[in-house]
Amino acid sequence: MIKNYLLVALRSLRRNKLHATINIAGLAIGMTCCILIALYVQFELGYDRQNKNADNIYRLTVDLEANNWAISAFPLGALLKDNFPEVQAYTRFKPTEAFLQNAASPTLIKNKEKVFYADSSVFDVMDIELIKGDPRQALANINSIVLTEEKARTYFGDQDPMGKTLTMLSDKKEYVVTGIFKPLPSNSHVHMNIMVSSDNFEPMRPNSPEGWNYLTNHYTYVVLPSGTDYLSLEKKISAFLDKFTERKPEDPANVIHLQPLTSIHLYSNLGLEVEANGNVSTVYTLAAIAFFILIIACINFMNLATAQSMRRAKEVGIRKVVGSRRTQLVFQFLSESVVISIFALVLAVGLLALAVPQFNEMSGKVIDINPLENGWVLLFFGGITLFVGILAGVYPAFFLSRFSPVLVLKGKFVGNRSGQLLRKALVVFQFAIAFIIMVGTYIVYFQLDFMLKKDMGFDREQVMVITMPRDSIGDRSIKNELARLSGVASVTRFNEIPGRMVRTSGFWYEGIEDLKAENLYNFSGDADLLHTLGMKMKAGTYFADDNFKKVPEFVINETAVKHFGWKLDEAVGKLMDFGGRSATPGRV
Repeated sequence: MIKNYLLVALRSLRRNKLHATINIAGLAIGMTCCILIALYVQFELGYDRQNKNADNIYRLTVDLEANNWAISAFPLGALLKDNFPEVQAYTRFKPTEAFLQNAASPTLIKNKEKVFYADSSVFDVMDIELIKGDPRQALANINSIVLTEEKARTYFGDQDPMGKTLTMLSDKKEYVVTGIFKPLPSNSHVHMNIMVSSDNFEPMRPNSPEGWNYLTNHYTYVVLPSGTDYLSLEKKISAFLDKFTERKPEDPANVIHLQPLTSIHLYSNLGLEVEANGNVSTVYTLAAIAFFILIIACINFMNLATAQSMRRAKEVGIRKVVGSRRTQLVFQFLSESVVISIFALVLAVGLLALAVPQFNEMSGKVIDINPLENGWVLLFFGGITLFVGILAGVYPAFFLSRFSPVLVLKGKFVGNRSGQLLRKALVVFQFAIAFIIMVGTYIVYFQLDFMLKKDMGFDREQVMVITMPRDSIGDRSIKNELARLSGVASVTRFNEIPGRMVRTSGFWYEGIEDLKAENLYNFSGDADLLHTLGMKMKAGTYFADDNFKKVPEFVINETAVKHFGWKLDEAVGKLMDFGGRSATPGRV
């Protein structure tokens, strides 16, 4: 019976080639968009799920004043492991940037690399697989370094890298390769290619005097037993730290949070994130768009099918005269719809093969349509094919199968009013959804255009940023040498890139209540900053080289003036200071 339905469906498509081609093309485009977005949504929702203990791993985060940070103090992991039985294990890592050099090829220096100082427990907690080496020993020694296969080929070619030496030029230390590991998947919130022992960074060593005071981009992860009430535990941790640090009533409270590993990518927007995060609202919005695109394609199919009703009416009448029941006709028309959906899927797969590489390049993601690599692909293909085939075909099937054979064969068939109203309603709904999607697209386009063309208050063009080692901050010789280079118009030094500032400090300013400091974003720069970045003063004067005094001086922007409740023409000369007000406050 099913074979007969399929044969009749194929004959019908062959007789109505133009109609079938239009339907297949429309459904294929809708299915392509829907499957592509569905794969993207699946990719985003699957972040960090590859970890075997994903549901038991939490990142320690901290609240400082009014800001929430993804970082934590270096000794915190060990302290919690020793004092809380719920903490089964922990690991820490800190990213930095450095140039590496193959000791056997001194002239071979590649691009600056992102290197992670990491504990040896990182392999177990983060579920990183070592291809070569022992996970218990790979980072146990201070001069150990582990690489991915790709980085090993970069520095050693086809040679066996184990036991070979790499030099980190920033500290002139030599590191011995003790392991080769598989990189974490692309949908991981952190990606490591090179790791060295955490003992190489002084504040990360046990009992380091700088450990608690050196708060920087350092990340701690703990493993808890299944079923642990982590919200209750984080309150106990915060209370414990208040006692441990002997916090005074006037000191800010220690507020520690335990953030589930699988929520970091989509539900976290903290300061100093290790990598850029996604947004769960965006993911759900895209999922809704994919669904409505598919609905539009199905409605288009329904309307085209019912528009052909007069051409199919005699066929239905004859089939009923020779004994076909309505259920058989319904299955016949549904089988035609499913066959069209299958052809549309074949075309959609071809379009996906062309679109996915371009989409990956544009989005920076790694979407895979190979069912051997991504088992969800077959589920998407099969599910969407049946969904489209049945949804798009169910109304035309019942609409066509109800025709009266007597009226049809006498040529007196006229569509009823309710059917016409339904078709009109479907058309209105289809255009309404299409209009909403188009308006949303234009809004996103204009927002992006606004961000790209918005005057940021400084000149971003023809400006190169060079990251320098921390110990060279006060060294002016580097700046002077750069200024002598031909083609260099101006050189300045500053500690944060404007527009990407993440550092906050406490400031007192004239007019603030109770003389308490307020956390504000800030950065420091030298006398050439204004000229180099093309920034313009609205009032007052900028720093000069001979104008550095014991009393601090501040330059603030218009947003700060409004926040402080000052008037622009009265702001110059106002009092301001670091922390609380001192005996000799600075001036704006």
